Amino acid sequence: MRKGEGGAPRSKGFAGTGTTLKCAKDLNRRVVGIEINEQYCEIAATRLSQQVLALFSQSSAQML
Repeated sequence: MRKGEGGAPRSKGFAGTGTTLKCAKDLNRRVVGIEINEQYCEIAATRLSQQVLALFSQSSAQML
């Protein structure tokens, strides 16, 4: 999926569980996901609402 012209949102048919949508969100890209299956929509919405916690604190990462 390429970035839209001038930063315009892209559409993603068959959004599924939202993996591509999550990647676009992480890259600060605008995307519209389309999915007909309600179960997949719920999974994608949950995935997109989750925050990722840092695995290491900044001080412990410097020690590595």
